[in-house]
Parts: sequence; C-alpha cells; structure tokens
Amino acid sequence: MASEVTAKTTARALTVLKEGLPQYSRTELEALFTEGRVRYDGHRIKKSERISEGGVLSVDITDGAGITANPAISLSIVFEDESIIAVNKPPFMHTVPLRHDDTDTLMNAVAAHCGKTPEAGGVLNAGSVNRLDHETTGLVLAAKSDQAFGTLSTTYRSERTEKYYLARVAGTPPGHMLMEDVLVKERSGEKEKMRVGDVRGLRARAELTLLARCPDTMDECYVLLRLITGVRHQLRVQLASRGYPIVGDALYGGRENTTMLLHSLIVETHHPESDRRIMLCAVPPEMFWGDG
Repeated sequence: MASEVTAKTTARALTVLKEGLPQYSRTELEALFTEGRVRYDGHRIKKSERISEGGVLSVDITDGAGITANPAISLSIVFEDESIIAVNKPPFMHTVPLRHDDTDTLMNAVAAHCGKTPEAGGVLNAGSVNRLDHETTGLVLAAKSDQAFGTLSTTYRSERTEKYYLARVAGTPPGHMLMEDVLVKERSGEKEKMRVGDVRGLRARAELTLLARCPDTMDECYVLLRLITGVRHQLRVQLASRGYPIVGDALYGGRENTTMLLHSLIVETHHPESDRRIMLCAVPPEMFWGDG
C-alpha cells in the first residue's frame, strides 16, 4: 500500500520520510529509496533530493508476505480493547521484525494474539506506534486497525502524548533538570551511536526528576525521565554526556550489568476512537531493584 508524507519544512527527502514515518529506522527508509519505492510528482527520487515545504512524497510500504505470527512468545498485556493493545516488552527482544523470516520479536507475538494486524505503517510494523531498543523494557503501544493506527500514531508523536521512562543511573543528578541538546550520529566500531554535537543535528529535549538513591548502593539513583522529543538513543546519550550513564548501557559508558536499566514506564495519550484521555503504566522488571 502507498502512504503520503508531507514535508513540514524544506529538507532532504530522507529527512522528510524520517519525520513522517518515525516508526522506521534509517536503514529501512534508505532501502525504500534504493528499491525505487519513493516518488515525488510521480517520479522516483533519491534520498538526497531536496523537497520543498508542503511537497508530498508517495511511499510504497507494502511488505509483501507480511508478519509471521508466533504464539510461542508470551505477552504481558497492560491494556487491550477493540482498537489498541499495550504490552510490557521484556529485555533482549526487538520490537518489530526487520525481515519476513524474523519470528522472535514482540510484534510477532502481538500478531499471534490479535490474529490480524494493520497494514498502515507497514505490515511488519504490525500496528506498533513506538519502538524500544533491544535491551529497553516497558510499554509498546499498537493499533489494531488501519484507522486506529493513523489516529494513534499522529497523537503519539504530538504534544497530546506524555511519555515517561524510569532509569537507574550512576551518580547523583540534581533534583530537576531540563536536558536540551543537538545529537549527531557517529560510528563506534561496527555500531552506530549518537553523541552531543553542535548546531547541526537532531534537537533532543527531556526532563529529569530525581526519585531516590538506590538502597543497595549509594553511588546510583533512580530517575524519572519525561521524553519530549524522540531521537534515537536520546535519553542514553543525554544522561551519559552529563556524567549519569544508565546502568548496563555499555555503549555509552554505563557500568556492567546483566541488562540496561531503562524502562518505558508511563504513556498518557488519547484513545483513537473515543478521544478520551488514558494513562498506561508498565511495571518495571525485578532486576531494577537489585544489583544485577
């Protein structure tokens, strides 16, 4: 199926798609250009071409065979009705499959539970409106229909949705802190990572509230993080750059641990059908409360 993405400002075609389809990774979006599935004024375009403000890109996001349902993966369901489902993602699991033969992701399990998932946003996306890193735990929200996906994904990216994370960090941050940075990409061996840059890059904003010192060590604290923007690895980079790396986040200097202690805790948003305000909360795993 084809989706239309409108340029909010004059920018490169890849940037326009990244803003309009945030559920996709940069690699996935670049593949759409390579495969000739992005058109402007009826013509295939390159990712580097500049699109004027208000320009509309037509994107073929048909994923062919679709997602493979995997009923063997158990789900921790936080909320479910006829329109949406919210699940608590465990660590060491990808949110969505990158290929049709991937069967061990969270959305493979959601597809098995729901039976039918939306095609909007790509059938491998299976209706999810947010993604968490492989080690990050917590709330993943998905729509059950194309109509619900369109409404929910738009609302999720807007100021109408509040997103809060719990993290265990090194050091003692101030009681309250607004973190504002510009983030840029860099290579670290075979891995791509982000770092704080200068004026050129992606703007990242988040608020930190200090909750408590960890009872098992005085060198670490629990913090509540309100995510204002949605840049890749944003919270991990912003905390590490200020001297408070997340426990277990080896990529950004956190101390060794069985896993990274970052958890998507609360999402406050509006229901795609009724527009009523809803609050969803996912219980953190036990590993947050002890020395892992």
